Amino acid sequence: MTRAAQKDEELAYLGEFLRDQLNLNLTELKPALKEPPDASATITSADGTTVLLDFEMAEYYVDDPRDGEGGSPSKRVNDVWEKVRAKLDPRLEVLRLPVHVSVRLKGPTILKNKHARQFADELIRFAQAFCPAVHLNRTNHDVFSAACYPLLHEYVERISLRLDDQIVIRWHCSNLAGASVGVGTTNLTNHILMKSGKNFTWVTGAEKCLLLYASGGTVTSRGGPPPPDLSIWHDKALIAACGASVFDRIYFWERVRRWHKRLK
Repeated sequence: MTRAAQKDEELAYLGEFLRDQLNLNLTELKPALKEPPDASATITSADGTTVLLDFEMAEYYVDDPRDGEGGSPSKRVNDVWEKVRAKLDPRLEVLRLPVHVSVRLKGPTILKNKHARQFADELIRFAQAFCPAVHLNRTNHDVFSAACYPLLHEYVERISLRLDDQIVIRWHCSNLAGASVGVGTTNLTNHILMKSGKNFTWVTGAEKCLLLYASGGTVTSRGGPPPPDLSIWHDKALIAACGASVFDRIYFWERVRRWHKRLK
């Protein structure tokens, strides 16, 4: 995703959060004049008074590394698979192969844009060459010829093939199939500490806000249902990080489940 596309996505999420989650009258939303922060929002109350909110944003992943280095492994795999699917899906629409393909990528995997088309081509050729002959039979493969399938050899851990009775248009990456979801106070604390270390250019008079959001865009960008044990929010490290932060407001938002928690 380009930085411009990421910025548009962030603004869309922020608008949804302010309008639909907080039920605020959002009258203006725009990118920050100078980053960081990410965006500026104007809220107008019923009596016509306005409040200016400057927002720094960070997407929440349950598998973010503890040191914050490298980002979410699932997000990186998702980015790789989206590149492949952009080249793969149009060809599957034409070929209409009756084979279900599940790919397990080695992790962490980084595939260059220029290799996405070749990767898709190797997957198709592999599926055509090794598809089971018997209906609904499944075969698993974990060895790929470096000469015939160099990218599969480098990036793929396992491929499962199943002859189906229907045309399969969308192939599957098993790395993205499932994960434990839930709110982790360590991840929240790390995000707050890292964001507080930035050199911000705030608009004069604006409230300084941080939005940590679980978008649901990938399987690990989820916070699950509201924690049944509310003592999770009494975590000492989380409270200390919020108190020492540069922000006036800190929110966590679970977009799919439609709940949020104001942390400061």
